[in-house]
Amino acid sequence: MAKIIQFRLFEPPEVQEIKPRGYAGFTAKFKPKKTTDDCYTPPAVYNAVVKYIDGNIMKLDGYTILRPFKPGGDYLSERYGDDTVVIDNPPFSIYRCIVRNYCEMGVRFFLFGLALSLFVPGVEVAYIIQSAEIVYENGAKVRTSFVTNMLPVWSQIRVILAGKLKAAIIEAQYLNKAKKKHVKPDGFYSSADLLKFVKAGEDRLLEGSTEIISEINGRRIFGSAMKFPKKDTDYLKSLEYGE
Repeated sequence: MAKIIQFRLFEPPEVQEIKPRGYAGFTAKFKPKKTTDDCYTPPAVYNAVVKYIDGNIMKLDGYTILRPFKPGGDYLSERYGDDTVVIDNPPFSIYRCIVRNYCEMGVRFFLFGLALSLFVPGVEVAYIIQSAEIVYENGAKVRTSFVTNMLPVWSQIRVILAGKLKAAIIEAQYLNKAKKKHVKPDGFYSSADLLKFVKAGEDRLLEGSTEIISEINGRRIFGSAMKFPKKDTDYLKSLEYGE
């Protein structure tokens, strides 16, 4: 049984067991691994989060938004002023340490965090919980929630079940995917598209319509596509990007 030392940014080296599997096993050792510390946020999702903060947490007019977490960077050496707020996706391996440091430093922040291990003992913060998976730039799908100290100091709110933010993240990812892949207009699905939404043991009735298109922007749609009303479209989106 061979051993290698896998170094990761911001965390101690971790010993991993690698089973020899011929040439494929040998080459696999040199492929980059997807870790939660390499989850760079898609711009569409980040913008949706910023918009949610401005509309629901704290007005951002007059503030400078900082994103200090970058490869090779040192967030503690950044200059934080009274007019700055940190809205960023930190290395999840040192998430708790970052939250505690920012609270001690008096830095305003709204940080991404792993939804399954979000709470940080011993700090006065609020947790913004939403359940949609975020598909990060490295392809990793992570159920992400948030932590902040940007609520008013007199507020007793410690948890927000953020359905509005969930909807915004789902919508941002849906529109981003549509833009990248030049997919069909919103609300149109082919019979092939619908196959992935069938859940074993459960029936779902969709209204649909008689409006069917066979091409978009000069490109033919295999099997054509049917238009569905908003409530059905919202349901299908929720299945695609997580409840």
